[in-house]
Amino acid sequence: MNEYAATFFTHYDAILFQRRAEEMSISGRLAPVPRKLSSSCGTCLLFSSSPEQMEQLAGQGEFEQLAIREGSGYRTIKDNR
Repeated sequence: MNEYAATFFTHYDAILFQRRAEEMSISGRLAPVPRKLSSSCGTCLLFSSSPEQMEQLAGQGEFEQLAIREGSGYRTIKDNR
């Protein structure tokens, strides 16, 4: 399992993305965006999943960027800005 952070353009997108994740049995929590990442709305979803689950989830929702946790920081893996 990898740890990811998804950022969003709006709070509404963040809530919808979290609901889709829960439907796929992916637990996550809404949180302020880490300083290393920028975000339009300031809210992110922090979640753990397999790469396959993450790809499926990413294809179902609107997000600004998707980053994987590496050590104490994040590396952007998808960017929709």
